[in-house]
Amino acid sequence: MGLLGKLRTLASAGDAPRDDEALDQITLRQRVADGIVALRQYDRHGHGTLPPAVEVVVTVGEASQQVARRFVDDPGFDAEVGAQVQNALAPLSGPLPHRTYRVERGERSGVAVRECSDAVLAWLHVEGDPARACPWRAERTELYLGRGRWHGAEGGRPNDLQLAERFVSRAAAVLRRAGTAFTVEPSPGQAAFLAILRADGRRVRPGLDTVEAGARLAPGERIELSDGAGQAVVLRLDREAPAKEGA
Repeated sequence: MGLLGKLRTLASAGDAPRDDEALDQITLRQRVADGIVALRQYDRHGHGTLPPAVEVVVTVGEASQQVARRFVDDPGFDAEVGAQVQNALAPLSGPLPHRTYRVERGERSGVAVRECSDAVLAWLHVEGDPARACPWRAERTELYLGRGRWHGAEGGRPNDLQLAERFVSRAAAVLRRAGTAFTVEPSPGQAAFLAILRADGRRVRPGLDTVEAGARLAPGERIELSDGAGQAVVLRLDREAPAKEGA
């Protein structure tokens, strides 16, 4: 039975767990992983390299679209895809590509994977001020933020998101990306006055509340930069661009 037939069978069977559900997911996962691996090139050491971002388009019949979307929307599905790609290309030079998924209706089932080197993976913006925003493009693995144009000494590395608040350090923090994971690492002078605001309400100070200098930042979570006496500016990492006022 082909992928389309398996998905249709599953769609008509409801949500009860079945042995063939695992097989359907395995089939789809394998096709996605194979499509990503097919984009590999090799560095001068002979290690496999992949583009910074890919788009996965899953084509299925109308009756199977909901089931296919449930598969690709499951974080565990994408984690397994990443593990399969990693194993297939070991040793892999550089991070796994950022992956986005789209399910479309089609006459024939299939999986297409294409490189998206110009894709915007996320947006970093000042909460409540959508004009102060910075796109995180796929070719970038780091973003710099701080007060003013320069991240530290004038004429050095520019800040990608420039803040005006006087209590913010010129070199406030560096945001890093490895595959689909984002982290925040504050500068030594900013560490006591930078906190990540988790979705569950927790406040985490990278380097102070964590063993490592950086801490993860998930889309939808926020970064608070403060003076320790009540003044603060809050940044937010989102998958979509911030809405313009009046839009």
